[in-house]
Amino acid sequence: AFSNWWPSVEYNANYKYITFAIKGGSVPLSLWIQSDASKIGFGNFDDKNKIDVAANVWNYYKIPVKDLDFWYPGTILKQLGWRVKGPDKTETLYFDDVMFIK
Repeated sequence: AFSNWWPSVEYNANYKYITFAIKGGSVPLSLWIQSDASKIGFGNFDDKNKIDVAANVWNYYKIPVKDLDFWYPGTILKQLGWRVKGPDKTETLYFDDVMFIK
């Protein structure tokens, strides 16, 4: 997860997409995109925030923010993360180019 306690990012409707790349581990995994500005809160699961990550390759994502339970008017984004539901073993994933696009 990434944290940015100060300065945090106020909600801005001009941010249309979240984009990022993830290099998968040795097995395919499902991850859930998380934020502390979501309605369900950081650390909880909502299926509309689920992404699938293929193993051993770079996976590229461009997801409309409006399609996620992620960030809403009047909220401030301080934490962003990806959570896996109970893996049976340790996996190493690589993240790159995490950004919001207007």
